[in-house]
Amino acid sequence: MPELFIRLKINENSEPELLAEDRIKVREFYSKRAGQSCEWLLRDEQEIRSLKANRYYWSMVLTAFCPEHFGDPVNVHEYYSKKFLTQEDVIDIQEDSFGDTLSKITKYASRTKNTIMKEQINDHIFKINWVRSTATLTKKMMKDYVDKIMLDGNERGIEFMDIKQFDEYKNCR
Repeated sequence: MPELFIRLKINENSEPELLAEDRIKVREFYSKRAGQSCEWLLRDEQEIRSLKANRYYWSMVLTAFCPEHFGDPVNVHEYYSKKFLTQEDVIDIQEDSFGDTLSKITKYASRTKNTIMKEQINDHIFKINWVRSTATLTKKMMKDYVDKIMLDGNERGIEFMDIKQFDEYKNCR
């Protein structure tokens, strides 16, 4: 499902301020989904990885593996996100009300395309694995994730551009 990512400022009256072009994007998003449900995710901007870090990740880190090791950056991304960003949780659907259980399931579905039921412990307890999206990582988590990928790449004989040389990445740390 397509996502819309915008940044906004909360003014002194606790109201959101959107840029004119973002208001247009929001209206277009709504008009394409008339009568459908969607969700909003609001979070503090400084806590998530920056768009600059994402550009470094896609343009400098993932492409270093291509085409020799994985073919294209999407394959590299899928491989490493499954390897390093997979988390395990236990859901007990008996202890919760139906609404709470549905909320938990929706939480996992919104975070990833790769929610996998790992094990059914009994008729109401399930272990699930899910792959966290890089879009939800904090700056520190993104740095740690990229460091793991680069370490693995070094073991494969891949050399990466020095981070200090990549000005955009340096400014977002």
